[in-house]
Amino acid sequence: MSYYGTPRTTIDADFIVHVTPRGLEKFLAGLETIGLKANRDLVKRQLKISYNVISIQDRLSPHSADFIFSRNVERRKGTLSRLVAYYQTPESLLLAKLRMIKATRPRSRSYKDEEDIKAILANTRVNMGSVARRAKRETTEEILRDITRMLK
Repeated sequence: MSYYGTPRTTIDADFIVHVTPRGLEKFLAGLETIGLKANRDLVKRQLKISYNVISIQDRLSPHSADFIFSRNVERRKGTLSRLVAYYQTPESLLLAKLRMIKATRPRSRSYKDEEDIKAILANTRVNMGSVARRAKRETTEEILRDITRMLK
């Protein structure tokens, strides 16, 4: 988010992951080997209803990790301190934020995600045609329209 929008400090890390339904148990077991424990039943219920983000709190620090499950991981290659790094496309990030707003109840709790979308749109070149088509398929187009109206 800081790359495309307004820089900010958070105490979590976001990871985009592609995990098949058959690979979910292996993924969750892998998290446990590094000391992170997820509620398996909750994760499975969330994924069934298309809620594609799980947050796991580190037991030894105030940090947490958000794992964003995606069937099609869209990424761009770049560098960070001369190391190869991959990061999410702005279009993909916008769509993820729209899905988070849709899933957040009450909607007033999604203020941060709405502000993130506004910052991305203000600071980054985005293929809005692509975002609008995909938002329509994901039934988040009304949320997108509401936010873009606020920018005018």
